[in-house]
Formats: sequence, structure tokens, C-alpha cells
Amino acid sequence: LMGGKCIVDSYQNYQIITYVSGGYLEQNCYLIVFSDKDVIVIDPGYDTEEIIDYVNKHGYIIKNILITHAHHDHLANAGLISEYFSIPCIIHPADRKLYKHASLYSMRFAGRPLKIAENIVWLDEKIINDLNLNGIEIISVPGHTQGGICIFYKNVVFTGDSIMKNCLGRTDLPEGNKELLVKSISKFFEIVFEKNISVIYPGHKEKWTIYEAFDWYKKSKKDF
Repeated sequence: LMGGKCIVDSYQNYQIITYVSGGYLEQNCYLIVFSDKDVIVIDPGYDTEEIIDYVNKHGYIIKNILITHAHHDHLANAGLISEYFSIPCIIHPADRKLYKHASLYSMRFAGRPLKIAENIVWLDEKIINDLNLNGIEIISVPGHTQGGICIFYKNVVFTGDSIMKNCLGRTDLPEGNKELLVKSISKFFEIVFEKNISVIYPGHKEKWTIYEAFDWYKKSKKDF
């Protein structure tokens, strides 16, 4: 892995593989291995080229490529992986503008070229229903970006940059809205307890438990 690292978490009947990009961004890309051969890829950012070899080596089949939000560091290799496996990337349509500018932001903020994914499917009710068949649930969490989503599977949730260990996502970037994000996270905590979620996998930093997150949230929300 180019300058990054790989972490494997094994649960009772599935695995989560975390690819962490190198450099200052240290963005997390995730693979959910949820059956003998089926894989979901979430946020294939920089330094995730190794996913192609990993999937081929194990004979996995990528069912979906999901993007939690359209910032460049979360989809930097989405085009490469999408094209190689002929699998579309699923993005919330409210992030269409950010997606179109991803190459520009990549050069400006990361100093790296980015091949924008051409095979895009914009998230809608039909796609959400199809994902449910694989046990994947999606909720909208606008605020960090307008099209931010959280992705639920079994007892875990992937939050992108909406909430990370001991912080909420930035809202001073294009399409950010702090008031909206605070409302989204309040709703988020209601949902995670309804679903008995135990672990949060964020877009940056390490994973944390839902109880650690809620404890931090209760103590910190007066400062939001």
C-alpha cells in the first residue's frame, strides 16, 4: 500500500478491511466482506490501488462502490476501481457539483491528479431498496456536504466525515453547513441506538464505539 496501511477486523460472519491513505489526509477506505465472495467498497480514496489485487487474489466480487460524500480524498481511486471492475459508483445526487470539481480540488489541495469516475449512479429509492437486499442501509446526513450519507451494515456504521473520533466534520468547505450537520448528527444518534449499532467507522481517524461517541457528543454538543 503506497504510504498507507491496511487493518483487518473480523466479526462473527463478516470482515471489514480498512485501507488508510498515506500523507497528511490519512483517509479511510473500507471493504465489507459480507459473504464468501461478495464485497462492498466504501470511499476508495488515494493509495487504494491494492484493492484491485486483493479482490482478484481472493476471487471476490465487488457488488457496489459507495461514496459517503464527494470530496476528492474519498473518491480519488473510484474511477480506477470502477473502470477495472465495470462497477458503477453510487453517490448522493446532492453532491453532484462537488463530484464534478473533484479533479480540481485534488490538484489544489493534494497536489495529485485524479481520474474522475465516469460510471456514476445517483442514489435514489430504487438503489436504496436494492442495497437493503445485501443488508446495507443508507441514511442522509447533510452538513459536511449536502449529499453526505451514513452506511449501516449489521452492527457497524460508516460515517464518512460527518462524525469522526471526538469531532464533527468540517463545515467551512464548499457545500458545508454547520447548523445542518448538527441536526443530522442529532438524528444520527437516534437511529444508531434504534439499530443497536456498536462501532463507528469514520472517514478519518480510528474507529470508536457508539458509547464513546455518544458520551463525547453529550459533553460537547453545547459547543457546536
